[in-house]
Amino acid sequence: MNRVDIGKVMVTPKGDWDSAVSYEKLDLVFYEGSSYAAKEANVGVIPTADDSIWMLAAQAGSDAKVCPLVVDSTTTVVDRTLVPDYVYKYTANVSSLSFDLQEPTDNSRCHIYTVIFHTGESCTLTPRCDLLWVESQIPALEDNSWYQLSICENLAIIKRFGSVE
Repeated sequence: MNRVDIGKVMVTPKGDWDSAVSYEKLDLVFYEGSSYAAKEANVGVIPTADDSIWMLAAQAGSDAKVCPLVVDSTTTVVDRTLVPDYVYKYTANVSSLSFDLQEPTDNSRCHIYTVIFHTGESCTLTPRCDLLWVESQIPALEDNSWYQLSICENLAIIKRFGSVE
């Protein structure tokens, strides 16, 4: 199968903003209580200083979009409608994740849906919406691993970022 490199398509959390760090497009940083995604590569550009370089992802304060759902360790099947620009984290062993995507009300920018979850012995993803997967199909998920599912527009990518010992 031929593969096409489409570049970086997933937000990469980088922690607190640091003026000495070189950031790439779609790196996510925290600065003064808010989070920002880089629109282009940069070094030393303060996130609040230039909105052509940084995009506000979540603003600090009472309206900040924080993880709205806590899942207890007994939950293995998650059935949700994902809201754009929120981050969902499931710390339970998820064996089944089915989801819809809520339509964003603001279409002037790309909205990102993010789910971070830990797989159980076997896990199935069941999107109830049309998605284009970067690998052209829903991937097979490894047992006892942490994954990040990111969806922007209708392009979906899932990344394994660690196993659970």
